[in-house]
Amino acid sequence: MFSGKTGCLLMLFLMFPLLVRGEALSDSRINDFMASMTVLQADPTFQQVLAEARQTRDLTGSVPGTMMISEILVALGNEEVAESNRAQARSREVVHDHGFSDLNHWAQTGDRILLALMNLQLGGTTEQLLPELDRIEESIHDNTYFSTEQKTRVLAMLAASRERLMAATAVPERDREAVRPFLAELQQVLDWQ
Repeated sequence: MFSGKTGCLLMLFLMFPLLVRGEALSDSRINDFMASMTVLQADPTFQQVLAEARQTRDLTGSVPGTMMISEILVALGNEEVAESNRAQARSREVVHDHGFSDLNHWAQTGDRILLALMNLQLGGTTEQLLPELDRIEESIHDNTYFSTEQKTRVLAMLAASRERLMAATAVPERDREAVRPFLAELQQVLDWQ
């Protein structure tokens, strides 16, 4: 029925409620995630797949800024790209070596960590950002200088930003508190964001 990126994204969307209720984000699990990212980011093949995923995301008008780990997982699953296959094999090995059962477990944990990090970085500004997104959306609709295609692309980016913001807002307190002591380390490890 669904295949490729659409199927993976649909599966991740349907699994989001399970991610929130998943295993606790322990210090050791967060350290395992950071260590795995450090190893993977040093791998040239992984870096190439990551760069291509970022470029594709930018060209398709997806959410600017933070790239979720599940988006990396989709890029690693691109069977049409040989580098993706090599990076996926190496990624499987690395995440297994760092205590994750598979790439999905690693991506779910990574997404939870990233959302908690975003939540902490946003602080209490979420309530201020949503009305600002509404105002921007309205100005895009009213803008006579944008073509219909440009408006569609910008509005899709705004909708995706709103969804990401809402997901970061819905982070459970236990995830936020688990990630809080690791803020500086996570920002350093995830400097590719």
